[in-house]
Amino acid sequence: FEAFCEGLDLPIEQCLLVGDDPEYDIRGARQAGMPAIWINREGREWPLPESEPLTIASLEELPPLLGLSF
Repeated sequence: FEAFCEGLDLPIEQCLLVGDDPEYDIRGARQAGMPAIWINREGREWPLPESEPLTIASLEELPPLLGLSF
């Protein structure tokens, strides 16, 4: 996560991860200091002891959350 943000020349807290794996994507991003959104297409329950992040069921939900329109 850190190398990706460094490659963009952005601080990690200004990047956003959207991932579908609670442990590797969401937990990993959070531990690195990056905000994360969980894409939960199957409607699963949040499996980790950490608080559930902002969750979407489809990438179509993402642009409005970011204030974007296409």
